[in-house]
Amino acid sequence: MLSAAKYLSHWSGDEILRCTQDDKWGRCTRDDRCGCCARDDRCGCCARDDRCGCCARVVRRGPIVCLFTFLVVLAGSTVALAGEPPALNPFGPRTAGGDGAVPGYVELSDGSVHCGMVYLTRDARLKLYDDQLKRQREIPLRVVKQIDCRVKREWMEKQWRFKETTTDEKMVTGRSYPAREYLHAITLRDDRKIEGPLSAVVYLRPENQASAGAPPSNDARRFLLHKRDKGPLDTDLKSLVYVRTIKLGEEALEEGRRKALKRKTRLKKESR
Repeated sequence: MLSAAKYLSHWSGDEILRCTQDDKWGRCTRDDRCGCCARDDRCGCCARDDRCGCCARVVRRGPIVCLFTFLVVLAGSTVALAGEPPALNPFGPRTAGGDGAVPGYVELSDGSVHCGMVYLTRDARLKLYDDQLKRQREIPLRVVKQIDCRVKREWMEKQWRFKETTTDEKMVTGRSYPAREYLHAITLRDDRKIEGPLSAVVYLRPENQASAGAPPSNDARRFLLHKRDKGPLDTDLKSLVYVRTIKLGEEALEEGRRKALKRKTRLKKESR
């Protein structure tokens, strides 16, 4: 799309529209029906190809027609700009629940259930390596129905250190810590399932916190989805809590409320 100055600069009274596709030098060698090739050497494309089309016909227009064409071009660019989405301000306030928040619940390996609005960071997607296609896939949260995590391998890792800084001989300290590897399966809303290693950060705004426009670090819980995780020293595998299931949707939110109430009732009975 030509700018106003560049577009009008090729018109003067009753002159012919000159080729503006490229600025190669050389006269037209195929025909001389367009005057621009005969008067100057800016129509180099006519000697090699006919992209500009100026050699195939003679187009003569007056200044009034030129001004009308310029106004049409200017109006088209204005409409195109009006149809574009507004620019995203990375420092602007967040909406309540975060961008693209979906109702649902998060269930941990210790049995605790957390209900509310689940979302990712702004413009983020779940990045999972698809073992079948052998490539990484980016999945928006709005098309996800469920995320399940299963333990691929777990063990107690012994802590060690180098005996000396100048040798590669290892020395076991006698202490250990839990280590675990995970695999995640993402079920889409059309019931397709994608399985592979996943690493992501998921936020959840609880139902009892209704503050609008607050950033996620203030009143939202953060859950980490790991490919591999380890716990503190001198702890066991049971203490290494991980996200077992994330379910999204209105029905999932109701299911999470029932699970949370059932667990709360059971804990009350056990405490008596």
